Amino acid sequence: VHLQCGAEGGTGSAGFTRSCLDDPARSTASSGIAGDLAFLATTWWHDTPRLAFEVGAELQLDQTFGEAEQEVGPDGIVGVSMLRIAAGPMFGLRHAPAPWTLHRRWGKAPWGAERADGTSPLGRTEWGLRGGYLLGSGYNGVESTLVAEVWGARSLRRVDGPDAWRTPYNPGSLLGLFGRFQYGSNLVASDPPRRYELSYSTAFVVGVRTQWDLQSAEPALPELK
Repeated sequence: VHLQCGAEGGTGSAGFTRSCLDDPARSTASSGIAGDLAFLATTWWHDTPRLAFEVGAELQLDQTFGEAEQEVGPDGIVGVSMLRIAAGPMFGLRHAPAPWTLHRRWGKAPWGAERADGTSPLGRTEWGLRGGYLLGSGYNGVESTLVAEVWGARSLRRVDGPDAWRTPYNPGSLLGLFGRFQYGSNLVASDPPRRYELSYSTAFVVGVRTQWDLQSAEPALPELK
């Protein structure tokens, strides 16, 4: 988080009478945890390679840990501790690579099943890129955040599971890892002003994500007469 001296040299904020103009810029690093909930509509528009476009919205909660500004002494040292809630549109591209047995090896077409019992694994791998624009609470007001993300996941599927009716190319759930970069800036300042105000912030987030298909439904069985 990168901060700058606030209005009136920082003396306009409650509880501070000493100006921060002699130290107008501050940078601080904080650790924390984050969680997000996103709803995305996925449209598969290309078969070879298998590509999809997705668009939707995301709700994000970030909790950073550090000293609160109100606890700062006369030396002006600033730490950031806050719960940040933000939401906004998300969009991205999704790629489902062909399973390994369908790739050409050493210039020759593959043959036979991958397993000794004559079967092939039902799991599939997907990965993608996402971007978005979030608005929400920030260090001293409303903060806007640009998001860039890369993710990869593997489908969760069992031969005799509840999703056995699905094809391997239409998984019901995915589990994998993601990495995200966020750049935030202050959009609307708080009132009254704080001693130090947000100039801009950067964040790196890594974690585990689960994805579910909420739209596809099991086809009805035909009636026997």
